[in-house]
Amino acid sequence: MARLQDDSGEEVRLACERWRAAHADHECAWRRLADLARNLSSTRHYADANLVDGTLARSDMREQRRGIIKLALLLAGAGGLGWQAVNLAPPGWLAAYQTGVGERRTLTLADGTRVDLNTDTAIDVSVDGQTRDIWLRRGEILVATGHDAQARPLRVHTDSGDILPIGTRFTVRQFHGGDRQGVRVAVLEGAVRLVPREASAPQAVVNAGQAACFDTGRVQAVAGIDDASAEASWLHGMIVAVRMPLARFAAELGRYRSGLVQCEGDVAHLSVTGAFPVQDTDAALRMLEEVLPVRIRYRTRYWVQIRAS
Repeated sequence: MARLQDDSGEEVRLACERWRAAHADHECAWRRLADLARNLSSTRHYADANLVDGTLARSDMREQRRGIIKLALLLAGAGGLGWQAVNLAPPGWLAAYQTGVGERRTLTLADGTRVDLNTDTAIDVSVDGQTRDIWLRRGEILVATGHDAQARPLRVHTDSGDILPIGTRFTVRQFHGGDRQGVRVAVLEGAVRLVPREASAPQAVVNAGQAACFDTGRVQAVAGIDDASAEASWLHGMIVAVRMPLARFAAELGRYRSGLVQCEGDVAHLSVTGAFPVQDTDAALRMLEEVLPVRIRYRTRYWVQIRAS
């Protein structure tokens, strides 16, 4: 973008178009920087062309545009401290649509596609004349595809690769850190094709009633869903656990409250079955005490321990 401000020649313009078309992330980065530059430019006062010579005005405008682009690059994290802040920030901290911890949100796209965002989720969306794209930056979504009169393909982009739905309803969860990595997809209706990011990795089709995890290099074995209602129970404000290890349950419940839900090792193996409210995580913790030989200890409001009773 900075080069285009200095050189409007055909070669530079074509190089920019090739770079933007090379990868969906390139186009998304370009649009974000363009939006930031526009926002910055709205706060600047340009010279009135009626008061100064036209040539000088155009030169001054170009210099100010160049300064805006440099400032946008700095704010986007190109500087040293900015770059460190970007590395420390959660994935998708600049995404267009986000939910906080414990929050849910529903979006309806122009083509009728519905996207439900679970707790602590971030996405970007682009619908143009050729494609419909959703970028899952972090968290979990449920997508119910709408009928598109223009037959534009819909793609869900993740860190691990792309998901191509075939008239379907499915959940996508992006894992960052911890003991789980990659992406998990569960199909409730229709089918999807999983396309790992590495070109040499084999693709896979997941049909209704099935789920699969994948990363950049491979798709793990496609398996049947134990309980389809549990896959999207968060839409109704619940965690439905079916013989779920307590350590995993604690991690799931922790997604819906600020702070840490810690499960001690001597009870981590206990099995949890039931439906637990995520809008009142304290109530869910009290329910644990009723069905398992555990007790809940609040060290602070934001640090909860699950221990043997």
